[in-house]
Amino acid sequence: MDDIKEYLKDLIIEGREVKERNYHASRDEWFSDYISGEEYERWISKCIAILNDNFPSHPLTSKFMEASEEAVGGGESYFNTMIGVLQALKETVEKSFETNIFKGENFEKIFISHSSKDKEYVELLIQLLNDMGIPKNNDYIFCSSLEGYNIPLGKKIYDYIKKQFNQNIMVLCVLSKNYYNSVPCLNEMGATWVTSREYQSILLPHFEFSNIEGAIDPTKVSFKMNNKERLNTFKDKIINSFGLNEIDTSVWERDRDDFLEKIENLSRRDKYNNSLIRVDVERVKENKNGEIEIDLRFINEGETPVEFQELSIKLYDDEGNLLEFEPREFLHNYILYGAENRREVTIVSNTDRNYNPRRNKKWEININPITAY
Repeated sequence: MDDIKEYLKDLIIEGREVKERNYHASRDEWFSDYISGEEYERWISKCIAILNDNFPSHPLTSKFMEASEEAVGGGESYFNTMIGVLQALKETVEKSFETNIFKGENFEKIFISHSSKDKEYVELLIQLLNDMGIPKNNDYIFCSSLEGYNIPLGKKIYDYIKKQFNQNIMVLCVLSKNYYNSVPCLNEMGATWVTSREYQSILLPHFEFSNIEGAIDPTKVSFKMNNKERLNTFKDKIINSFGLNEIDTSVWERDRDDFLEKIENLSRRDKYNNSLIRVDVERVKENKNGEIEIDLRFINEGETPVEFQELSIKLYDDEGNLLEFEPREFLHNYILYGAENRREVTIVSNTDRNYNPRRNKKWEININPITAY
């Protein structure tokens, strides 16, 4: 976009100079002054090529074409119309720059400021940026925790990061509790503020807007990583800011929804892992009777004793076959005391003979703990 603005500016300056050199004043009262010449025709052709490339369906392009048909050998009014069109388009481009959320600059690179503990979320974000059209290399994205986007071997860490802030970068701050507990992240936040770099705050699903502090302006528009509508807006801003090609709507929606599904899976896992009360599957095996033994680990990191209104378990083998059950024998008068970590073994018959316990791949557990007393 910045190139287009400069092209238009140069065409306006060049056009006025060409006009002065190719203006013919008539000495006959019966004939009007006119502009003609090979240089004038070349200038008009250059303008037409640039307008067709950058504003093919714009009504002002049509207006320029109409004036150009009569311009060579015609009077000054045709020239004034063409110059007026170029000036109007230039002002339109400048105005779109001012209203862009990223100030309309053509950024050189995206710098992702994040905690390495949030690496999995950031990897999905980079995949989404690639889907938007950002190239898959270190020239366009810097991310310290992902190979290929991180600091090259042999480079000094702080010198390399400092060099990034000397470029025309857009900083994406991926905010979380981990981010605020990281000194390097806070340093990057401070560098963003000191160097007045444009930034966009993106919150992980379990991080709240009320937790934003430090150099990040809480009044500046931020969004949660799992917000579908804001992702649409974010995509538009990335495309406009980097001059990328538009994405087919159906393709974008498929990529976005795949991203949201993966973010939801990470979010659900983290919410469970960060819970004070958990039940984990430690081992799955088949005994000599063909029954399935599951070693469960009950964990209460809080102080309050709890009992379970619900406990359901889903086991999946590597082919996706499912075994689902509820160990009801644990629910009757079963109390997990504060700061208790207890192992239990439950036995269940294989109700789905397609499920292979020797090839168990993953598990899901739903619990509903309540205060015991």
